[in-house]
Amino acid sequence: MKTFAGFILSFFVYWSCFAQDIEKSYFENHSALGGDAVIKSASFKAEKDGIYKTFEVESLGEGAYYLDAWIMAPIINGSYAEYKVVVNGILTEFTFKPQTDGWHSLALTDARKSAVAVKLKQGINTVSVIGKGPEVPNVEFIKMSSSLSRSGISDSKYRAFIESIENGTLKK
Repeated sequence: MKTFAGFILSFFVYWSCFAQDIEKSYFENHSALGGDAVIKSASFKAEKDGIYKTFEVESLGEGAYYLDAWIMAPIINGSYAEYKVVVNGILTEFTFKPQTDGWHSLALTDARKSAVAVKLKQGINTVSVIGKGPEVPNVEFIKMSSSLSRSGISDSKYRAFIESIENGTLKK
């Protein structure tokens, strides 16, 4: 039994590393996803009660950046989970608080639900979205924008894709 459990654990560790390599390659080939910063990689980590989805992003300049996430949030106990955010090891006072299901863009907001900016340094930064275990933050990617007018992630192509599936007009 121990051998079987060891095999299963080894399989999931291997698969996790393989998936992260694929994701890193995806970010390298789609550098515009990060907005005014470049997403270098993403990883998961479980620590105490939290599950972290951490993005490594490269900023060309120091400053304030608006943060958006492409996220899908499940309903847990009748409501959506709220996700804490850590930037460069420092817990922010702001959160991602989904209000709808399905994949969508979500801005980092304050208590009044106004979009807020976080500080990035020039060079490599880390941005972690934290779910309270066992909830894994289902964040596909993040976008950093130095201007509020350029913040947000367009969902027009995603909505058109979903509509084509629903209408049976999806082209192969």
